[in-house]
Amino acid sequence: MGTVYEERLRGHTIRIVYDDHADSPRDWCNLGALTCWHSRYRLGDCHDHETPRDFLAALAGMDDAGDLSMDRLLARAERKAVILRLSL
Repeated sequence: MGTVYEERLRGHTIRIVYDDHADSPRDWCNLGALTCWHSRYRLGDCHDHETPRDFLAALAGMDDAGDLSMDRLLARAERKAVILRLSL
């Protein structure tokens, strides 16, 4: 494909073009993992956690987190990992 946008600025040409051979950055640069649950779609990276509660308990290093609320479990997991929430 050709040029999408082009302009001249201070003696330079700025050109935006399509990359016909673009790699997915997930193939070569994974700083983190996308751990997702959805009833109809497969989203994010593969994982073995049945529920978000199981995931947070694993991050927090807990075998049994049944007595903690999700908010408290999240707070404990955030002490061990950076968690960025994703929503659709």
